[in-house]
This record gives sequence, C-alpha cells and structure tokens, in this order.
Amino acid sequence: MAINQLMLSKYLFQCGQSELGKNTPVSCGLVISLFQDSVELLIRGVGKEYDAKITDHTSFGQLWEAIENARRNSEKIALPLQAKMLELNKARANFKHHGILPDVSEGRKFSTYMEDFLRETTETFLKQDFGQISLADLIHNSKIREVIKEAQKFLNEGDFEKCMTACAKADQIASGTVRTIAPELPRAFMDFSRLFDREKSNSAHAWVQTLDAYLRGLRHFSIAIVLKIKLPDYVRFHAVVPDAVYCGKDTWQFNIRGTASKADADFCLNYVTSYALAVQEQFADLIKPSTTEA
Repeated sequence: MAINQLMLSKYLFQCGQSELGKNTPVSCGLVISLFQDSVELLIRGVGKEYDAKITDHTSFGQLWEAIENARRNSEKIALPLQAKMLELNKARANFKHHGILPDVSEGRKFSTYMEDFLRETTETFLKQDFGQISLADLIHNSKIREVIKEAQKFLNEGDFEKCMTACAKADQIASGTVRTIAPELPRAFMDFSRLFDREKSNSAHAWVQTLDAYLRGLRHFSIAIVLKIKLPDYVRFHAVVPDAVYCGKDTWQFNIRGTASKADADFCLNYVTSYALAVQEQFADLIKPSTTEA
C-alpha cells in the first residue's frame, strides 16, 4: 500500500476532527465529508494491497464486497462497521448533493465511528497501529521532517527525554514563520519598570508583570485560533516540553522541566507534527522551502 494513502487518510481524519469544535451545521457537513474521504481513501488503499477488483466506478457501498472477495483476502475477512460507514456516506451525500445540513451532534457521533473503523481496518488488514502512523512525510520542510522522524525514533526506543527535546527543537524551527507574523515579547520588556524612580518602581514592576502575562496569553490564544489548534493542547505542550534555544551552527540548548513520561512524549510528538502541518497549511505563501532554522 502506498504509505501516502495511509498518511493522507489519517490527515483527512485529523482535519475533520479540527472542524468539530466550530459546532455549526455547515462545519459538521465539512467534518462528515472529510471523514468519508478518509474512509474511502483507506479502503481503496487496502484494495490495492489485497488485489481487489475496484475501479473508479466502484461505489462506496460496493467496496465492502470487493474487499471481502479480493484475490489476496483468502480468509474472506470483511471490513468492519459497514452499517455505520454507510450511514456516514448517506449523511455526506445529503450534505454535498442535496444541501441538507446535518445536526451538529452528528459530527461527534461519526468521529467515534471513524476512530473505531480506522483503527480496526488498519490493524486487521495492514498490521499497523493507526495511532502510531506518522504524518511527518507530509511536512515539506526537510529539517522539520528530519527532526520529527528523529523524535519518533527516540520514542520507539523508549528514550522519552530525547523524544521531547527533539519535539521542542521541531517546534522552534516550525515557529520561525509564526514569530515573523506574531513576534514574541522581548525579554527586556520586564526591565521597563527600571525607568521609574525607586518609589514608583515596585508598582511599575507589578503593572509590567500583569501586562506581560496578558500579552503573552493573548499571543498564545491568537496563534491557537489561527492555526486551529485546541488551546488546551497548545498550553499542555508548552507546559511539558523542554525550553529550546538555538545557539547557532546547528547547536541547541535545552532546559529539561522534569522526568519525561511516555504519555507526555506521545502527546508532544503528535502535537508538534500537527502544529508543523498547521503552520505549513496556514502560511504556505510565507514559508521558504529552504528554511531550516527558526
């Protein structure tokens, strides 16, 4: 199976999930369309792997029979959740072909169906863990892609600390374009209170601290909104990932926050991959293909 098909199936699923939070009938229709495309892409990929008789004219409903009767499917293993996926396909047809808007609750329901289908199909037919499929190869920037693959290697080896430092490095490189558009507050901003005399400096320092926290929080919120990243995920990532500082000549310094866990390493790797793809998608016209450092 072409690995890109599997990655694209997961990517479309994640794109659909990112639309769920909008909670409008139109966004729910887009979610359903993305989910259906993800399912069909995966099934057709499985069909290639098992030498199924599938053509461009094979309907969505016919895919189940085609897979079950595929030449290399000697055990006649059937794709899972046919009724639920046909329900998804019907909702997609209603939205795309007839302009019937779904109820917003449909998105969450189909998201659950999708997770079960994608996981079961990938494990049963392709012997892979859908959750572990990396989207790194969809990242255009070779340096970011290389560092994220390095993080995946460390995760697979059980070196969670190195995985998270690689994630921090990838985040800093991917954030180069973001910093151009939404610059970070300079550290010297906190020194503003020194311009006041001693009598007023304490009050000025407290005021600057409050303003600093407000502006940094507003920047984080704005970035999460623009990139369609869940704010709790954005906050969690920056709370657990090491601080990374680029020192030049491909040298980095990291400030480790504590003992790295597998759960945190898993989360950081998935987050930074999605973040890099979001930056790539949102700011495609501003990213230089040759860019390698933040």
